[in-house]
Amino acid sequence: MNIELSSSKYSFKHYYLARVAELVDAIDLGSIVLGRESSSLSSGTI
Repeated sequence: MNIELSSSKYSFKHYYLARVAELVDAIDLGSIVLGRESSSLSSGTI
């Protein structure tokens, strides 16, 4: 029973970390796109 509990906790932790990694990747991509847009806009106004 202890083994089953630890395995379920591990799988949940692995799933949670995977989801967080996906969110971080999405945020990184979004910041890169926004950063490029804002830099191009600022250079255009200047």
